Amino acid sequence: MNKHLYSISEVMELTGFSRSTVQRLIRSGKLPAVPLDAPQKDKFKPLRLPAKELSEVLFGDTRLTD
Repeated sequence: MNKHLYSISEVMELTGFSRSTVQRLIRSGKLPAVPLDAPQKDKFKPLRLPAKELSEVLFGDTRLTD
């Protein structure tokens, strides 16, 4: 998978972490996440995790961006 942004589900697949673990890591600031543009009426905006930062946190390198 060579992408610029990963969804929470894709991060779960890459790491084997549960959804709650990924969300907890995002809330704590250990995993970086950016909200996608969503209609104003939506209460929650979908989050995406940048590949470069995600790879550095999880693997210590840039394998997800190569």
